[in-house]
Amino acid sequence: MEFRLLGPLEVVAGNEIVRIPAAKHRALLAALLLRANQVVPSSELITQLWGEDPPSSARTTLQGYVLRLRRTLGPVILTRNSGYLIEVGEDALDLKRFERLVERSKVAEAEGELPQAARLLHTALALWRGPALSDVGSDWMHRVEAPRLAELRGRTLHRRAEIDLRLGKHAEVIGELTVLVAENPLDEGFSAQLMLALHRCGRRAEALEVYRQARRMLVEELGVEPGAELRRREQEVLRAEPEQVRPRAAEPLRAPHVLPPDIADFIGRSEEAASLRAELRPDPGGCSPKVITVVGMAGVGKTALAVHVAHGLREQFPDGQLFARLRTANGPASPAEVLGRFLRLLGMVGSHLPEDVEQLAELFRDRLSGRRVLLVLDDAVDAAQVRPLLPGDGGCAVLVTGRNRLTGLTGRSIDLDVLTEEQAIDLLGEITGVARISAEPEAARVLVRRCGLLPLALRIAAARLRSRPQRTVAWLADELADEHRRLDRLVTGDLAVRASIGLSEQGLDDECRRALRLLSAVKVPNYPAWLSAAVLDRSPEQTERIIDELLDAQLLEDAGGSARVRFHNLVRIYAEEQLELAPEPVLERALPAMVRAAEERGAHLPSRSWNGCAPREKPSSGLEWFIAEQPVLVGAVRQAAATGDAESAWRLTSALTGYLDLRGDWDDWRRTHCWALSACRSAEDWHGAARMSYGLGLLAAARDRYPQGARWFARALSGWRSLGARSEQGHAWIGIGDMHHQLSDLRRASRCFRRAATTFAEIGDERGAAWARMSLALVHRDRGERDQALESLLRTIEDFDRLGDTYSATEARFFLALTYNRWERPEEALSCAETARTAFAEMGARLKELRCQRVLGHALASSGDPDAAQPLLEECVREFRDQGDTFSEAVSLWSLGELIRRHRGPADAVEVLTKACSLFTAAGVPTWRRRAAASLHSALRG
Repeated sequence: MEFRLLGPLEVVAGNEIVRIPAAKHRALLAALLLRANQVVPSSELITQLWGEDPPSSARTTLQGYVLRLRRTLGPVILTRNSGYLIEVGEDALDLKRFERLVERSKVAEAEGELPQAARLLHTALALWRGPALSDVGSDWMHRVEAPRLAELRGRTLHRRAEIDLRLGKHAEVIGELTVLVAENPLDEGFSAQLMLALHRCGRRAEALEVYRQARRMLVEELGVEPGAELRRREQEVLRAEPEQVRPRAAEPLRAPHVLPPDIADFIGRSEEAASLRAELRPDPGGCSPKVITVVGMAGVGKTALAVHVAHGLREQFPDGQLFARLRTANGPASPAEVLGRFLRLLGMVGSHLPEDVEQLAELFRDRLSGRRVLLVLDDAVDAAQVRPLLPGDGGCAVLVTGRNRLTGLTGRSIDLDVLTEEQAIDLLGEITGVARISAEPEAARVLVRRCGLLPLALRIAAARLRSRPQRTVAWLADELADEHRRLDRLVTGDLAVRASIGLSEQGLDDECRRALRLLSAVKVPNYPAWLSAAVLDRSPEQTERIIDELLDAQLLEDAGGSARVRFHNLVRIYAEEQLELAPEPVLERALPAMVRAAEERGAHLPSRSWNGCAPREKPSSGLEWFIAEQPVLVGAVRQAAATGDAESAWRLTSALTGYLDLRGDWDDWRRTHCWALSACRSAEDWHGAARMSYGLGLLAAARDRYPQGARWFARALSGWRSLGARSEQGHAWIGIGDMHHQLSDLRRASRCFRRAATTFAEIGDERGAAWARMSLALVHRDRGERDQALESLLRTIEDFDRLGDTYSATEARFFLALTYNRWERPEEALSCAETARTAFAEMGARLKELRCQRVLGHALASSGDPDAAQPLLEECVREFRDQGDTFSEAVSLWSLGELIRRHRGPADAVEVLTKACSLFTAAGVPTWRRRAAASLHSALRG
């Protein structure tokens, strides 16, 4: 995602503009972006949005604005104790890019590289699209920030004009300076620069007219005479004769076209090719050549794309198309060697060429001046290798390819990714024959995936198939199934994936090579910064440098988020091969680090966690972390279980469970528990096995599989009895009791809950005792013992509040709302349900928020407001169905059916209530089935 402040505020995702129509939302976003990656206190944001006299609700309204921006932009805005912070990548904000380019220009100027300084300033100023913040509705910003940014742009314009004049580009700057003088008539600097440019072009009278107009404006508007610089320029014009510009004699120039042959079966990349063709068109009046870099991993098809595009631009570059490979098997090509070859192709005799690379570069630029030539520089190593090869004329263009990110090189960069699955299959068909691939569509899909959708690997696979016409596509897909031998089989002739990746690795130092090996040992889909540091056993700062180098070398891919990376599958296989040659105990560091991180963050989650710790930070602190790291932690559980590290497997799973419960992610809940339980049984870790059995019981309960849940809880109880774990036994008794309760066996449920209460009382576990009391209260309710139920529920809420257990207190309020609903006390039910729904929403517990919403809808209908209730209940039905929560879907349908029966007409309710009865039967809850059946019977009677 890209943010733009230098003009109207814009947010761009991909090629699409993200609309932020609300004025206050734009103002808030602009305020955060102006101090990107820094905490902006809420008090300052309130001042910037509402001025010195904000409304009393400003802080609450600000929180709402932040929430809406997060929904639009994703989790880039973070909450901190004193305010908010927006995380923005280095190149994702135009203001940061502008400031960085200006600073680099100062360095270039100090080192005497004036052409480079000028190019950097031109690139920086091209980022401006108009007055900064022009559509941001904040008086404070228009009064403070907009003038500051305008002054910054003005200083930069002055510097660029000054450097262009020092480079002798007098004629080129006249047009722009004329416009700047008209827009800024009181700016003496622009007037002085325009006078100098006109004078050196021999336009003496026009230079003096600029002075006279500037003096008239200063006297009339400010009542002052021109300053010393403007008066000095006037005297120089009056004294000096106009400088004559000598026309340069044209030299004969050959028009070499030395591109490699185009690829006849070029497939895909149509958007990239069209974009390159459009941007690389020559601009003879431009001040510098267009430079575009195509960056991608080894074998991704950078050269093929560049050569294909260059062939299509031959008519636009009639004076020549030059090509050079900048990386060979012997190492990087020297700029002097490449320049010498280019100059000879352009008609210069070799004995006349200087040896110094700077002199060669000057001669090359002079040779191309005024001509239209396209350069293709393939597989560049770094910007320093490319910079001497750049022309100095806007009529030329340069297309660079590289495995490394060529930081420091001006112009646009395009990241080339692997092909889509459809493009990869098309490429196979183009080379081997469409009919052959179409005959085995599933095998073709498997084959392209095992090639990692990498064009080089696909071409090798296609060549092997073409040379074996009797073999099937499935045969080759099976050949590549074994990862340990896959790179051995991706070889044909002089093409080899392993060699191509190895060439990228050659440019790394030993530390980066080690990092590539070690990361491959941890089988997770991506690597966040904290995990990379643990794997490499290096400081965060050292890790960041190493990861950046691997990213620049295209041996790792950016996986989104902050410093999160991943492997391409074939690079991972290559790195695993290297690890076998130099093994190191990686998992012994990585898995404990993941356990510590997950347990620490899990303690911040507002859920029914094992230890019952109250969240020490905002609920979003742990939740946002788990959202980002869920795939990593699930992958770690699987690897820990597979490698026999049972303790890491069950501890990671336990830390994940609270988050998975909040999100309703039953699939990962089941997978992680089953993997960890198997590992615990193999390792005879009976405590871990009991914990995993208990977690599977909770999952069965959440999925309305009550007999199954009772069996899992019983296994957990048996394990904990053998270990003498008293508190754990109490939780298992509550679990078993819940299952009996759901199955309408109130006698057994009550007995289990009392066993749990006794256990918790004996060991002094207040939180466990509160859970047991709440469970018993619901039994009292279902027995019709209203006073006991209400007293117990209210006391339970007080106890959880006293213990600081927000989640459990909210659960109790939800059950109280259900109870009031059952007793047809809609006003109390509405109040409790709304309080619980708000709390669960703040925690990110969507399923529980929906359950409160269902109670809220039922209470609204009971209180005579069916129009407000119906959309709430319909949303509950849809979302519970999507989540696979059968019981909650059935209850929502029953509530909706009751609403329709009472307020819309009995006949309209029959279909809804019939569906509710069917779902209650599937869930195995006879009490609810009877309740829904009674409603259906009433609807059928009319």
